[in-house]
Amino acid sequence: IVVAVSAVLLTQSKVQTRLAKEAATWLSKKLDTEVSIKKVRIDFLDYVHFEGLYIEDQQQDTLAYIHDFRVRSSSIVADIWNDRTSIIRDVKLKGGVVNMRRQKDSDRWNFAFIEEAFATEDKDSTKSDPPKIDLKNVRVREVRFSMTDKWAGKDLAATVGGLQIKVNSVDIPNLIFSLKNISLENTSVVIKDYKGGKPATPKKEPNTSDWGTPFNTGNLQLTLSELKLENVNFDYQQGNQKSLVGRFDEKHLVASNLELDLEDFQLHGDTITADILNLSVEERSGLVIKKLRSKIKLNQQLAELDDLYLETNNSVVKNYYSMSYTNFHDFQDYIGSVTMNARFKDSRIDKRDIAFFGGNVSQLPSLAYLNGKAQGTVANLYIPEVSLRSQNLNYNGSVRIMGLPDIDKTYFDIKAEKLVTTGNEIVRLAPQANAGGIRWDKLSSINFKGNFTGSVKKFNADGFLATNQGDAEIDIFLNLLTAQPTYNGKFATNKLNLGEILGQPDMGKLTANGTIEGAGFDLDNLRAKVNAYVNEFYFQGERYEQVAVNGSVQDKEFEGTAISKDPRFGFDFTGKVNLKEENASYDFASTIRKINLKALGITKDDVFMNAKVQLDFKGSNIDNFVGEAILQDIQLLYNEQTIKIPNLRLNSYYNDSLGKVLDLKSTIADARIAGKYSITGI
Repeated sequence: IVVAVSAVLLTQSKVQTRLAKEAATWLSKKLDTEVSIKKVRIDFLDYVHFEGLYIEDQQQDTLAYIHDFRVRSSSIVADIWNDRTSIIRDVKLKGGVVNMRRQKDSDRWNFAFIEEAFATEDKDSTKSDPPKIDLKNVRVREVRFSMTDKWAGKDLAATVGGLQIKVNSVDIPNLIFSLKNISLENTSVVIKDYKGGKPATPKKEPNTSDWGTPFNTGNLQLTLSELKLENVNFDYQQGNQKSLVGRFDEKHLVASNLELDLEDFQLHGDTITADILNLSVEERSGLVIKKLRSKIKLNQQLAELDDLYLETNNSVVKNYYSMSYTNFHDFQDYIGSVTMNARFKDSRIDKRDIAFFGGNVSQLPSLAYLNGKAQGTVANLYIPEVSLRSQNLNYNGSVRIMGLPDIDKTYFDIKAEKLVTTGNEIVRLAPQANAGGIRWDKLSSINFKGNFTGSVKKFNADGFLATNQGDAEIDIFLNLLTAQPTYNGKFATNKLNLGEILGQPDMGKLTANGTIEGAGFDLDNLRAKVNAYVNEFYFQGERYEQVAVNGSVQDKEFEGTAISKDPRFGFDFTGKVNLKEENASYDFASTIRKINLKALGITKDDVFMNAKVQLDFKGSNIDNFVGEAILQDIQLLYNEQTIKIPNLRLNSYYNDSLGKVLDLKSTIADARIAGKYSITGI
């Protein structure tokens, strides 16, 4: 009778609560701190419920508090007695607080006193089988967890508004878990990393022997049919990092309003797979992931996003991206060790989104449309096919890039099937090109097909170039690293307007082919060797054609040979022409087949001459001519009349008493003119 009465009493909530409070009082004395409980109800067959469980730490701060906890199950006692699997149908936790702390000067946690109070010297070495439990449903609401670790320098605070886990089956002995659904809502997580009180230990060479070994050594198997996150917020702060407004900072991440719909999560061996139906989040910098959809795969060698759709504030990226690596430690050297593989399809990249990650995006196109493939590391990236289109740039071809992220040391190997752009766009993309006197603003249309190899400041370009200022076929090496740009190579131009491109108004359109080696583009600093055939060239408004040139230019002085078959200006030339001073100087021998003296400023009317000439003089016309000219076998044609002069010598000089003196000696007459005069005015 006594046993029966006791059994009945033990089923009463008031009795259970009284016993629980007695146990709490005993624990308070045992732990030397406050332990209390408000209410207990236990149905020995299938139900446990308690409220108001409170435990203080030894600093009289809250260690743990459970407001309301309930468990509904099968008959656990009978299941254990009959060696059956107990089914926990429902676990509910509403309202709870856990505070874990350790101070800056101690590695001891504030809950360590509990373990110490119950510690015994006896150690049971026997192993017991894990209980056979099958869990079906877990619900958690309004729970706060705080871990303040000043010793290690890491704090974590989490507030869970609502968490529900629905389980298909649990097999603890074989580590097989099948979950139907996990939903998490109105939750925030805050993590802070800082310098803790733990003394620094000497750095040791890392033990790499276990790098790449399986992380799922117990062969845990986990499947989850559906994961849903709503209004989840995450804050990560490293040190006292002060982040720039509008700039992404990996040391200060604030993700707000995270929404996630995920299906078919599986962990088998070391591989995780899942389908992300939708992910959206807002980051502190202003970057917004409006929609992320992908099939994901993650293991020790691969992270993959297949069937990718990523939409941010102003951009859309699709459809494949993966990273392959030896093991996760390769991410410590992401630039050189992690191989990326991407396929872009109908992607749209807006530089406003790139700006969140820093750098000078003013060089980039405002909006670019991208199709193509890319593979390799950041330091060695190969893009076998790409189509890139923006407002002022249209590119089809392939690219190999080696040396990033240092753009000045980066090597490019570009094979352009089509490159359509403008001069201003080139300067915007590569400001280093804006050197050496090239007027990029005059090139409003550039269409290039060919190859580009080298850096942005030192490269070789070969191919066909069509512009609004004429066309050119080039194979040129250009070095912009020197004070004056240096270059060498072959060229063939068609009506290329050098005057506009180089900002030299005396020059005009050039149609020519040949080779060139030199430095500088400005005539004042030009040093070059040229071997070319000029089909057509305009200089000071005059047109010249059929001229072969082989010589060098330095300090505005040309030395070499030239052969002109110009109908109006035919000659053979060997010697020097110096344009450095106001009055040019000439020292050359020439056979003139036909020349119009009017074009040289010698006569007002058309007077054509052919002769053998030896010149050594200065001057821009016959009036300021100073020096000597020897002409032989002269023929002058004027008004259909021909005058032949076998020999003629002109000597012009200044005399203190006579002034300007011009001596003429010839086979037909001798003459002297002295004083102030103008031959062109006669």
